[in-house]
Amino acid sequence: MENGMADQVGANPGCKAQNWFEKQPLHGRQILLARTGTEKSKLANALKAQGANVIEFPKWIKRDVPVKEDILERIYSYTRILFASPECVNDFFELLAERNLDIFQIQADLYSLSVRSQKAVNRRGQETSLAAEMDLRGELLIVGVNEEKSFQYFYGEYEFFQTSEAILDEKSNHGFEEMLGEGVIDTVLFPSSRSVDIIMQNGELLGSKGMGLLKEAQICCMGKSSRSRLREYGMEPDIMPAAPNRLKLIRILKEFPHLRGIDI
Repeated sequence: MENGMADQVGANPGCKAQNWFEKQPLHGRQILLARTGTEKSKLANALKAQGANVIEFPKWIKRDVPVKEDILERIYSYTRILFASPECVNDFFELLAERNLDIFQIQADLYSLSVRSQKAVNRRGQETSLAAEMDLRGELLIVGVNEEKSFQYFYGEYEFFQTSEAILDEKSNHGFEEMLGEGVIDTVLFPSSRSVDIIMQNGELLGSKGMGLLKEAQICCMGKSSRSRLREYGMEPDIMPAAPNRLKLIRILKEFPHLRGIDI
């Protein structure tokens, strides 16, 4: 009796945990989250907490680069500054502090490629708008980790300040089709405009099976910037939350798992 009771007590926590996981609203959802940086993704963690299986791809490695001191010396002269990633925001502000440059003296209008970058700037006490709302007039400085081929196409003339270098982790990214295994990806999530560029311009990383996802899976854009960029490639998202935040995204994935072309 005692042994039977002990076995029963020992088994219950595992059963309860499994039952709890299976009851989560996104249980069974297979999501490919397009990544552009090396920081841990709060979005991925939030989706996993709701029961989704999330594959973050591609993987990146961060490296230091020489600082362009001439640009820092002219930092007050720019009309517009565009932050291309959350990682570059933190690095950029730290460089300014090290050189005793006052960010509050910068007269430029500040813009961000993603909501995450926008929040990173906000945490530094600065207001910023999304790139989709950017005025195209005036001298532009783009602050980023990697300089993208698409920058000139979308923004015209600009100067680029590289805070670090993010290179693709070939070892982790090799064999993406094998990484998929037997799982079926039903959702491809683009959290930023740059994430769209990364996937569209590096199709060889996905392989034939991976690229097929863009035709078969439900395409979700986090906000207007990623939607606008996706349209530049001739594609339309199936779903997009009304506001670019995790709660709105989870809501639309919960309530409309199979509907296409819905803004909630």
